[in-house]
Amino acid sequence: MSETTIPLPARPARASTSAIGRAVAPRQALVRPAFSWSIWLAPAAFLAAGVAALGIDLAVAAQCRARIMPSFVKEILYHAESFGHAVGVILILVGTVQIDRRNWTRLPRLISCSLGAGLAANVIKLLVSRTRPNALPPETQSALATFGELLPGLRPASQQSFPSAHTSTAVGLAVALSASYPGGRLFFAAMAFLCAMHRVNGCAHFVSDVCVGAAVGWIVSSWCLRAPAFDRLEQKLAAKWEGRAIAE
Repeated sequence: MSETTIPLPARPARASTSAIGRAVAPRQALVRPAFSWSIWLAPAAFLAAGVAALGIDLAVAAQCRARIMPSFVKEILYHAESFGHAVGVILILVGTVQIDRRNWTRLPRLISCSLGAGLAANVIKLLVSRTRPNALPPETQSALATFGELLPGLRPASQQSFPSAHTSTAVGLAVALSASYPGGRLFFAAMAFLCAMHRVNGCAHFVSDVCVGAAVGWIVSSWCLRAPAFDRLEQKLAAKWEGRAIAE
């Protein structure tokens, strides 16, 4: 997939200094996918994987209910959930702003990429009902039988399996962080994968749920990375911050 590297927002071409007179490094450019048909390859692959996973959903769920996963692996997956949880995401993003204050103006975009993706998945949950693996009747013989009515609206959490909002959030966060810090792409992708596997191993979702959740996260975050509204917002925030720095 082709990519473009675009500094957001543009800053005045002058040396920047901190309050104590030390030079401040320029902001790192935002790396985001170029707008073309290739941007849809990843979500299309996730959706295809979700359809294919219907054939193994029940078998994988049965293995996870048997609790055969080594304890140290369970421990890793348990802690990886924070990468897809709203509280964990907020703490991660606040931490990145504290460590790299050059890019603080991107915080609204990063929040929308991650939490916005999770919100989109939750909206889909209102449209499609599916029983979670941990609430599945033992006599269920087909993955299609796990789906319920369309447009069910609000319902018990046990019927909100499709898609995985945790995975959507984690993938959205991974894509957003990769755009700001491309050197960490593999790590961010690994964290999103581990978060998805935690949801499967914990019998909260089927494999197909996390695959579709990943597609939702990719689509939402890719849109947020290219949305002109965020470009304008970041330019305004940067200009306001520059004005304050000059006044001080």
